[in-house]
Amino acid sequence: MIVDKLENIGRYKNIIPNCEGLASFFSKGLTGLPSERTKIEGSPYVYSPFKYTTKLPETARWETHHTHMDIHVVIKGAEILDWIPAKHVTQSVEYVAERDVEFFSDTVKGSQVLVEEGYFALVMPEDAHKPAIANGEPAEGVKCVFKGDA
Repeated sequence: MIVDKLENIGRYKNIIPNCEGLASFFSKGLTGLPSERTKIEGSPYVYSPFKYTTKLPETARWETHHTHMDIHVVIKGAEILDWIPAKHVTQSVEYVAERDVEFFSDTVKGSQVLVEEGYFALVMPEDAHKPAIANGEPAEGVKCVFKGDA
């Protein structure tokens, strides 16, 4: 997993396919982004925006992706993201093939990182993660997730 300021996403061109396309997509900032799921023209990414309420840690579930990477971009607010190597979660609850997401019921503790407005978190298939955890009390937020081939 990588967490960094969105303005630095271009540094990861050896890891993120078509990183330049993502940098261009965000070149005008975080306002005026599409309000619905969008295939990014000329790139392998699907953009999905979310308005959400962060969760208490005990209600969050571990998840992994089998084939895709996720790039979580916080547009408004902040969230904690838990991370652990995927090999440490084994109690599968369900796999949703059309979204390439598998959920787990393991209670293992991971590492936590704060993802603030204007930051992104890159999550690869080998990264189990719990997104959208409250940084204190649950709060409203806006983020987008890019899903693309890893």
